[in-house]
Amino acid sequence: MDNVVKFKKPFQFRIGGIIFGVLCIYLLVLIFSFVTHKRVASYEVTIGDLSSYYSFHALALRQEHVVKASRNGYITYLTKENTKASAKSIVYALHETDNFSNDLKQVASNVGDSISADGRKELLELLDDYTYSYKDNNFYDLYGFQDSVNSKIIEAYSVKEGMESVISGMSAYYAYQAGIVLYEEDGMEHVTVNTFTPEQVDGANYTKDSLANRKKVVAGDSIYKLVTDETWHLIVPLDSGLKQNLSKDSYIDVKFLADNKTLTVPFQIINRKGKEFLSLELTTGLIRYAKSRYVDIDLIVNKTKGFKIPNSSIIKLPFIAIPKDCIMESGNTKGVMKKGAGKGTNNVDEYVVTPIYISDEQYCYVRSGKLQVGDEIQIPGSSATYRLAKTSNYPCVYCMNKGYAVVKIVQILKQNDDYSITDMNVPYSIRNYDHIVLDGTLVEEGEMVP
Repeated sequence: MDNVVKFKKPFQFRIGGIIFGVLCIYLLVLIFSFVTHKRVASYEVTIGDLSSYYSFHALALRQEHVVKASRNGYITYLTKENTKASAKSIVYALHETDNFSNDLKQVASNVGDSISADGRKELLELLDDYTYSYKDNNFYDLYGFQDSVNSKIIEAYSVKEGMESVISGMSAYYAYQAGIVLYEEDGMEHVTVNTFTPEQVDGANYTKDSLANRKKVVAGDSIYKLVTDETWHLIVPLDSGLKQNLSKDSYIDVKFLADNKTLTVPFQIINRKGKEFLSLELTTGLIRYAKSRYVDIDLIVNKTKGFKIPNSSIIKLPFIAIPKDCIMESGNTKGVMKKGAGKGTNNVDEYVVTPIYISDEQYCYVRSGKLQVGDEIQIPGSSATYRLAKTSNYPCVYCMNKGYAVVKIVQILKQNDDYSITDMNVPYSIRNYDHIVLDGTLVEEGEMVP
């Protein structure tokens, strides 16, 4: 047993172990790269605008007339409120008794097939419109639809019989002229642009009465209101801030908060009892807001359009100032002749192409990796030189379309807390749909960005 000799095991090449080791190293490198990698978010440049908004509860003034009852009776409204009525539309009916519905059913059954072709067409169109627009959450529209059908039946029978009284003891009343029918009254129907008061613009004590809830009226009672002119006005108080921002062409953008519609309308300034008010004249949109004596609006002023970019993308970078008389042209390029800084055979002048990012009356401002403060450039047409010494900082962004950070100068037209509007016509600036670095402090010029 003492003669046993132990031999070392020969080294065995294990390919599996090597591959496993390489994979482990690769995974460690990936994890380290992920943890330390600089995450650069991008932002797509688009055309937008920034504006100043002034919000108001504006007084609405229209040409309104209140129609009074000519006699006593039980009233039935036959035109849907806040709709346009023609001069041939029956708005309401007065009946001696409260049996209008039963009497109308009898009339409808007697009319039968004797309704004219035009009358049947109008009824079918009314049914189609209601069916198409019906929604469960707007069930209350059924009552307006019922009134419209009743009105059409009475109109059809009136045409047939040649008379307005189609039911014994009933009188049907037409709109005296075309307009928008409203069943409410607030006592301000007579107020105009020339007669309103500051207290009415304020509206602190405003109230209105509904006229559609009564069954019986007496002669002289208010029956309905008719808005007869498509031109109407909005009145708002005018302070010094808004006055300074009004445009010189006497037009302003009005945004209606109820439906986000925007109109551009003319305005005038009115002085009333020592206070200034802005009067806005509108010729469209009347029916959308006819029921509102006070309309919530935003006045949009200082509307500036351009490229809309986040403020976080904007950084200030230095640009070298070069006198305009030092700029040379060679073919289609502009540049400067940089004097050689080497010694002996290395002391060679070099023509450096210098895109001009911006300029003023005296200098052109450039940014080039081949130029820096202290370099000397040749003054064209002479043997004299100019030493670069002046720089100016300008707002810039990093464009990342090519996969690396490229400096683009921007000219800011307007700015708020979050965004800036920049000029769309600046050379060597951003263009629509460019991708820029969202946070300009995270990268440097020429750096690769994913």
